[in-house]
Amino acid sequence: MKKRKLGNNLEVSTMGLGCMGMSYAYGAIDRALELGVNFLDTADMYGPYANEKLVGKALKGRRDKFVVATKFGITFDPTDSSQGDDIVPIPGTKHQKYIEQNAGAVDVDLTEAELNDINAIFPPDVTSGLRYTKDFMKAVNG
Repeated sequence: MKKRKLGNNLEVSTMGLGCMGMSYAYGAIDRALELGVNFLDTADMYGPYANEKLVGKALKGRRDKFVVATKFGITFDPTDSSQGDDIVPIPGTKHQKYIEQNAGAVDVDLTEAELNDINAIFPPDVTSGLRYTKDFMKAVNG
């Protein structure tokens, strides 16, 4: 598994394992490490609150082998329709048997023409407007 430098002194695998939706997936984390994946992504809202505990238990005794990214302050409201219908789970992300297949994507090298073909079919999203409201920034900055 190829590695990349993140920040000043972290080295992470080019592919990370997103832990959202895992409830008893210790085997998936074990297999990811066997394949060289050392970068895990979690958040307090996954579960909610259960996923970070699962990741903590899975890493017990080997915490030094992983880099863990987490997020906080995100709220989840199942009645909130602002997420839209385009939010769907990524196939193959919850089952151990698919990890090796997905890890193979790291070795795919696309030409510029192939990237252009993909971008023609799935154009990059264009973001406009404020990412954070003034009230949010005031709360963050005090």
